[in-house]
Amino acid sequence: MTSARTPGARPVDDEDAILARDRQLVDGLLAADVAALDAVLAPDFVAVHITGQEQSRADWLSQIGSGRMAYHAFDPESARVTVDGDDAVLVTRNRVVATIGGSRGRWPLESTSRYVRCDGRWMLRRSAASTY
Repeated sequence: MTSARTPGARPVDDEDAILARDRQLVDGLLAADVAALDAVLAPDFVAVHITGQEQSRADWLSQIGSGRMAYHAFDPESARVTVDGDDAVLVTRNRVVATIGGSRGRWPLESTSRYVRCDGRWMLRRSAASTY
Protein backbone atom coordinates (compact mmCIF):
# COMPACT_ATOMS: atom_id res chain seq x y z
CA MET A 1 0.00 0.00 0.00
CA THR A 2 1.19 3.50 -0.71
CA SER A 3 0.48 6.40 1.59
CA ALA A 4 0.76 10.07 0.72
CA ARG A 5 0.89 12.93 3.15
CA THR A 6 -0.32 16.33 2.05
CA PRO A 7 2.49 18.94 2.16
CA GLY A 8 1.90 21.59 4.78
CA ALA A 9 -0.77 19.48 6.49
CA ARG A 10 -1.19 19.08 10.25
CA PRO A 11 1.47 17.22 12.18
CA VAL A 12 2.17 13.64 11.25
CA ASP A 13 0.60 12.41 14.48
CA ASP A 14 -2.88 13.55 13.31
CA GLU A 15 -2.42 11.77 10.00
CA ASP A 16 -1.15 8.64 11.73
CA ALA A 17 -4.09 8.77 14.16
CA ILE A 18 -6.55 8.89 11.26
CA LEU A 19 -4.84 5.99 9.51
CA ALA A 20 -4.99 4.05 12.79
CA ARG A 21 -8.73 4.81 13.11
CA ASP A 22 -9.24 3.53 9.56
CA ARG A 23 -7.39 0.33 10.50
CA GLN A 24 -9.74 -0.04 13.50
CA LEU A 25 -12.68 0.40 11.14
CA VAL A 26 -11.41 -2.25 8.73
CA ASP A 27 -10.62 -4.66 11.57
CA GLY A 28 -14.12 -4.11 12.96
CA LEU A 29 -15.68 -4.74 9.55
CA LEU A 30 -13.71 -7.95 9.00
CA ALA A 31 -14.68 -9.24 12.47
CA ALA A 32 -18.28 -7.93 12.25
CA ASP A 33 -17.49 -6.34 15.63
CA VAL A 34 -20.28 -3.81 16.08
CA ALA A 35 -18.83 -2.54 19.39
CA ALA A 36 -15.47 -1.81 17.74
CA LEU A 37 -17.20 -0.04 14.85
CA ASP A 38 -19.38 1.92 17.27
CA ALA A 39 -16.22 3.29 18.92
CA VAL A 40 -14.98 4.73 15.58
CA LEU A 41 -18.24 6.29 14.33
CA ALA A 42 -19.53 9.77 15.12
CA PRO A 43 -23.16 9.84 16.35
CA ASP A 44 -24.28 11.37 13.03
CA PHE A 45 -22.32 8.93 10.82
CA VAL A 46 -23.68 8.26 7.33
CA ALA A 47 -22.48 5.58 4.91
CA VAL A 48 -22.88 6.27 1.19
CA HIS A 49 -22.74 3.11 -0.90
CA ILE A 50 -21.53 2.69 -4.50
CA THR A 51 -25.19 2.86 -5.56
CA GLY A 52 -25.49 6.32 -3.99
CA GLN A 53 -27.78 5.00 -1.24
CA GLU A 54 -27.23 6.77 2.08
CA GLN A 55 -27.49 4.66 5.19
CA SER A 56 -27.77 5.81 8.79
CA ARG A 57 -25.33 4.75 11.46
CA ALA A 58 -27.93 2.60 13.25
CA ASP A 59 -29.05 0.80 10.08
CA TRP A 60 -25.46 0.22 8.91
CA LEU A 61 -24.41 -1.25 12.26
CA SER A 62 -27.57 -3.38 12.36
CA GLN A 63 -26.88 -4.88 8.93
CA ILE A 64 -23.28 -5.67 9.86
CA GLY A 65 -24.33 -7.17 13.19
CA SER A 66 -26.96 -9.35 11.51
CA GLY A 67 -24.55 -10.57 8.82
CA ARG A 68 -26.58 -9.05 6.01
CA MET A 69 -23.43 -7.11 5.14
CA ALA A 70 -20.25 -9.13 5.69
CA TYR A 71 -16.72 -8.08 4.81
CA HIS A 72 -14.23 -10.87 4.08
CA ALA A 73 -11.08 -9.14 2.83
CA PHE A 74 -9.54 -5.70 2.27
CA ASP A 75 -6.49 -5.49 0.01
CA PRO A 76 -5.20 -1.93 0.52
CA GLU A 77 -3.69 -0.08 -2.42
CA SER A 78 -3.38 3.55 -1.29
CA ALA A 79 -4.29 6.06 1.38
CA ARG A 80 -4.13 9.86 1.35
CA VAL A 81 -4.88 12.03 4.39
CA THR A 82 -5.61 15.77 4.43
CA VAL A 83 -6.07 17.48 7.80
CA ASP A 84 -7.59 20.94 8.27
CA GLY A 85 -7.92 21.80 11.95
CA ASP A 86 -10.46 19.45 13.52
CA ASP A 87 -11.62 18.09 10.15
CA ALA A 88 -9.87 15.52 8.00
CA VAL A 89 -10.43 13.62 4.78
CA LEU A 90 -9.00 10.17 4.14
CA VAL A 91 -9.17 8.78 0.61
CA THR A 92 -8.37 5.08 0.36
CA ARG A 93 -8.35 2.54 -2.42
CA ASN A 94 -8.93 -1.08 -1.50
CA ARG A 95 -9.91 -4.26 -3.29
CA VAL A 96 -12.77 -5.46 -1.09
CA VAL A 97 -14.43 -8.87 -0.89
CA ALA A 98 -17.85 -8.67 0.74
CA THR A 99 -21.27 -10.26 0.87
CA ILE A 100 -24.01 -7.67 0.52
CA GLY A 101 -27.64 -8.79 0.64
CA GLY A 102 -26.62 -12.40 0.01
CA SER A 103 -24.38 -11.71 -3.01
CA ARG A 104 -20.64 -12.14 -2.61
CA GLY A 105 -18.37 -10.05 -4.80
CA ARG A 106 -15.02 -8.35 -5.15
CA TRP A 107 -14.92 -4.62 -5.81
CA PRO A 108 -12.20 -2.03 -6.33
CA LEU A 109 -13.47 0.62 -3.90
CA GLU A 110 -12.35 4.17 -3.39
CA SER A 111 -13.63 5.48 -0.08
CA THR A 112 -13.70 9.14 0.86
CA SER A 113 -13.97 9.26 4.63
CA ARG A 114 -14.62 12.48 6.53
CA TYR A 115 -13.35 12.54 10.09
CA VAL A 116 -13.98 15.10 12.82
CA ARG A 117 -12.01 15.52 16.03
CA CYS A 118 -14.37 15.11 19.02
CA ASP A 119 -12.98 15.42 22.54
CA GLY A 120 -9.48 14.77 21.22
CA ARG A 121 -10.41 11.65 19.21
CA TRP A 122 -10.93 11.34 15.47
CA MET A 123 -14.42 10.04 14.69
CA LEU A 124 -15.74 8.97 11.29
CA ARG A 125 -18.66 11.20 10.27
CA ARG A 126 -19.25 10.18 6.62
CA SER A 127 -17.87 7.56 4.30
CA ALA A 128 -18.70 7.53 0.59
CA ALA A 129 -17.67 4.61 -1.61
CA SER A 130 -17.27 4.44 -5.37
CA THR A 131 -15.61 1.99 -7.73
CA TYR A 132 -12.45 2.76 -9.67
